[in-house]
Amino acid sequence: VFGAVLGVAVGSIFGWALTKALASQGINTFAYPVPTIVLVIIGGIVLGNIAADFPARRAARLDVLRALSASYPVPVGPVVGWDGVPAGAPRRDGVT
Repeated sequence: VFGAVLGVAVGSIFGWALTKALASQGINTFAYPVPTIVLVIIGGIVLGNIAADFPARRAARLDVLRALSASYPVPVGPVVGWDGVPAGAPRRDGVT
């Protein structure tokens, strides 16, 4: 819903600004098709709800404790930091 409304607002502002900028070229009418914009917003609401329904239903059927325990397996090898150096190993740049 927020994305559809934001898109309509930003598009309307850019359309109005472009109409004002091109007034010297003979483009001086800013047309605002209200039925089309309402249809776009309703379509965004419907499609957003459909897209969110499947993952929400799937998540509602999960056992929370089982899902969390499966999400974080115990590491088997050495834990490596973001810089590729194993945890606890001395670093070459002197940072501790």
